[in-house]
Amino acid sequence: MITSFRETQKTLVFSKNENFPIGMFIDFVINPDNGIFEAIWIKTDDGLRLLSPHDIWQWRNQKMIINDENDLTDPEHFPKIQKVIEREIPIINAKVFINQKLLLGRVVDFSFDTLSPRILTLIVRSGFWIWGQDRIVPQSRIIKISSQGILISNNILKTPEREEPKDTKIIPEIE
Repeated sequence: MITSFRETQKTLVFSKNENFPIGMFIDFVINPDNGIFEAIWIKTDDGLRLLSPHDIWQWRNQKMIINDENDLTDPEHFPKIQKVIEREIPIINAKVFINQKLLLGRVVDFSFDTLSPRILTLIVRSGFWIWGQDRIVPQSRIIKISSQGILISNNILKTPEREEPKDTKIIPEIE
């Protein structure tokens, strides 16, 4: 199922054998080299735990089902992604640049597929308040994710479907 980060907020996590939630989705651990979700942060009564995306049995409509509560791991027991966690860069509110020179805006949301968890598109807000415009940046245009921001290629970007196509703005080439 394709969904967005904002829609996943407060998604409850259930074990297949339990009728009550064992945790709540908090955030992703995203590999900045390829945009793949290496793990998922889950808030439980015992604190923050990590969940491998491979341990998700089903995910739909604000409900994530995993096989067993033991699939939730303490961060120190997840050694294969420690280097990714150390280099982890927040995607929401990250600056987005075109060709390292032009600030396009900031990420306000991103979409992903729950079956193959990776960034599919970024929603980038340009401008201010009511004069701002949201733009969709496909994953294929992302060149690099770093602590300074997200670098994208200089191609025509689409506006979200909720806006009229006539409002689509073309980003000029940078000399």
